[in-house]
Formats: sequence, structure tokens, C-alpha cells
Amino acid sequence: MGIVTTSIDATTGGVKIAWTNPSSNGNAITSYKIEIQAASTSWLTETTHCDGNSNDVFFNRYCVIPMSVLTTAPFSLTLNTLVQVRASALNTYGQSTPSYVNTLGARVRTIPVQMSNPTRGSDTSETQIQVNWATLSGTNTGNSDILSYALHWDNGSGTTNI
Repeated sequence: MGIVTTSIDATTGGVKIAWTNPSSNGNAITSYKIEIQAASTSWLTETTHCDGNSNDVFFNRYCVIPMSVLTTAPFSLTLNTLVQVRASALNTYGQSTPSYVNTLGARVRTIPVQMSNPTRGSDTSETQIQVNWATLSGTNTGNSDILSYALHWDNGSGTTNI
């Protein structure tokens, strides 16, 4: 079997699992079996997003699994865990030996923790409000860069503005 890699998909934030085309040994490959190591160390398949029998996954030789799938049962991977994957090719003769397990690649990311409440700054006046807050850092970011913060306020009528 070819080489398996994992990376963070720039569009979805999920884990992109990709593999190189292995030798068919003279008989056409009919599907792939992609396995992910769960927190329990069992090797499990995820066929909703990474079905090696589907045409898209089979011909493109990659799939993207949402991070939320990997952090819940049955995988139950935790923050910063390396997503370890192996793959096998199948043809009419059977299943190949699995690829080597990746030792580098995507690590589990999660939703950032709730930040502390912002405070009113000293430059607040009757015509402006200065808002101060502490930026998230370390594992509080969910193992991912914070791209933006959203400020919500009540305009006095009981409705929230963004």
C-alpha cells in the first residue's frame, strides 16, 4: 500500500486523509479501506465521510472527516492527539497489508474555550465605549489560530447587536 498522510483541510477545518496509489500487482484495485486509530487503540473505519468504496473517495484518493466526528464516540480523540491512519487496497484477490501508520500530520483541534468577559476601558465616555479583553492562547484556542472575535451587546431594548 502507498503512503498515507493527514493534514488540516483549509476549507472545512476537518482532517484530510490522503494516500498514494499503490501497485495493483496486475489486478485492478476495486476499493480502499481507511482505518483510524481510536483513543482505545482500536482501528476503526469511518464510512460516512471516508468510504473507500465511494467513487469520489476512490478516484481522488482522499477524504475529509469533520473534527467533531473524531472527538466523539467511537473515536473519542482528545485535543492535540495525532490522528493516526492506515489504509489498505482491495481487489479480486483480497486486501493488501495495511500501509505504515503516519507519524506526522494533523492533530485534533477543538472549539476554543469561552473567553473571559470583556471589561470597559478607561477611554470610555458618553460618546464611545472602549472594550478590553484578554486574547486566548495555548490550548484554550482549541489548537488552532483564533481568526476573529465577535462582540455582542444589548442596545438597551433587550435585543442583541452584532
